[in-house]
Amino acid sequence: MPGAIFVEPEWLTHTFDLGQVQGLTVAGVGQVNPLGVLRLETSKGRYAIKQMDREPKRLALRIESIAFESGFPMSEPILTHTAQRYAVSPHQHRPIWVRAYRWVDGTPYAWGHVSTGASTEVGRLLALLHALPVPMGELRDDVPWSALGSDGWAELASRGLQLGLPWGPVLRDRVATLTSLEAHILHHFVTDEPMVPSQRDLHPPNVIRGPEGRHRLVDWDAAGPVNAREEVATFALVWATPPGESPRADAVQAFIHGYRGAGGRFETRGIADFTHQLSSRLNWVRYNLERDLELRPDAQPGLTLALLSGVQSLDLNALTQTAALFQV
Repeated sequence: MPGAIFVEPEWLTHTFDLGQVQGLTVAGVGQVNPLGVLRLETSKGRYAIKQMDREPKRLALRIESIAFESGFPMSEPILTHTAQRYAVSPHQHRPIWVRAYRWVDGTPYAWGHVSTGASTEVGRLLALLHALPVPMGELRDDVPWSALGSDGWAELASRGLQLGLPWGPVLRDRVATLTSLEAHILHHFVTDEPMVPSQRDLHPPNVIRGPEGRHRLVDWDAAGPVNAREEVATFALVWATPPGESPRADAVQAFIHGYRGAGGRFETRGIADFTHQLSSRLNWVRYNLERDLELRPDAQPGLTLALLSGVQSLDLNALTQTAALFQV
């Protein structure tokens, strides 16, 4: 059941040495982590408890650890009493992986928030992420993007139709469009730039603005290697686009100025800057398709249907106009 408490409070405080329980409530859930985050009040303070239905990725844990040790503004990870970064909750019909963090006071940004001040600050945070001292040899993507091709998308559609899933007919009708999007990615894929470390989920709800104005970043589950230029382009647009509107040029420029001001290097390569954004979108569609087909407890056919309904052919003229915003 999403948004429920899956852990015993006493086991939790004992495992992470957090003192005596005073209160435990659900603080929120997410699309990728539907089990959600708990707010724990104890005699030692307040903590955020993440309940996950999969084991944390080694590289994500490594990047998070290096970020904290480097003084990056973030929530403090709490180790177990045996110095482990996570624990597995007992007495469950399926494994529940658990992590603990010191609670971060403040307000998360809302989806669609746009201001030059926020864009500048988040651009600065991204530059600090890309500069984390993670050895280059460790930056190998655990799930590299690959094209499914028309046969692969058609097979997923066929399986969805056989199971009677609501998105089956929609996927069948969009196989050609998905295949053309993959062809665009392959044509613009860049291999002459090094990978850098990142939190990879720098969306508004993961950036907490504290009462003193300081910003902290939470949710490191997706941390891993990225192409820096493509990620700058992706999040510059995220933080510059009001709901239902076009990106604001001043916010895009503020993001890039913040990134460069903190030591980041960014030079646009035109519409090739959107390759990561597009491949991430296709990966998200594919992830939800496969989750639904596996009939997992967290399957969301309605979400998958909405994602597929939004799949459209690229408007190259519009992409070119948007890419021009990065010429700062």
